[in-house]
Amino acid sequence: VALKLASEPSAQAEAQMRHEALLGARLSHPAIVPIYELGYAEGGAMFVAMRLVRGAPLEKVAGASLADRLGLLSHLVDAADALAHAHDRGIVHRDVTPANIMIDRFGDTQLIDWGLGKQLPAQLARGADLNPKAERAGMVVGTAPFMSPEQARGEAVDELSDVYSLGAVLYWLLAGRAPYEGTLFSIVEAVREREPPRLTTLGTFPTPLVSIVERAMARRPRDRYASARALANDLRAYQSDQVMAAWRAPVWRRFFNLVRRHRVTVSAVAVAMAILLAVGAFATQRVISANHQA
Repeated sequence: VALKLASEPSAQAEAQMRHEALLGARLSHPAIVPIYELGYAEGGAMFVAMRLVRGAPLEKVAGASLADRLGLLSHLVDAADALAHAHDRGIVHRDVTPANIMIDRFGDTQLIDWGLGKQLPAQLARGADLNPKAERAGMVVGTAPFMSPEQARGEAVDELSDVYSLGAVLYWLLAGRAPYEGTLFSIVEAVREREPPRLTTLGTFPTPLVSIVERAMARRPRDRYASARALANDLRAYQSDQVMAAWRAPVWRRFFNLVRRHRVTVSAVAVAMAILLAVGAFATQRVISANHQA
């Protein structure tokens, strides 16, 4: 069990901790650390008890080579599944970054740090506390290189902002750098005003994954994946060479993938066809020989 104590003995700090604990208590997913208890220690400090997770964040384990980084793709799928679970309950994370996707000592994924999480307005009547740090209009919260344009503008955000941020993490995983770089102020301005450098200008990456990034990071929310679950499904489709929503493979590649997925069946059909052709050729030769003899 891990204990998280309030950063300072103040009403603001306790309100923030209570908020995070109440949001976490609404979530039950293998990739989200469970909350056990909210209470006060003997000295009067508020604490949150949660499962102890030992591991390292994605940003610490990502290797230098593209091949090494692509080996971490399954953890993004897990994070997308965790987000989908939260979104189903009307909760947005608002700080999806490589630092907040942890790989524990068993190799499992944990989407951590829900301190900036928010219950969407449609869910507020169910008793969730508003985030005391982030409810003023125009207030910008989050990690600048990975926040969505609407988040950088201080506008109200929904699930599609998290979709954008997860796409930004995939951008980082491919390129080995964040979508935006510079000072905090310049990054926020850039996120508000323009697209990041296109991945194709930074190197050679799998085309399907580039397409996933471009769709997830579309500047207009309506042009993104409709949900984190849809994004997760496309990542799984890429991993298994299935049809993707964001990218349609050329005919030759779809045929090759079909053959590879059904190798045994295709081999059996090929053998059967070879036998039929051989039998047909033999029979034809017999007929020709018989006609010559006649």
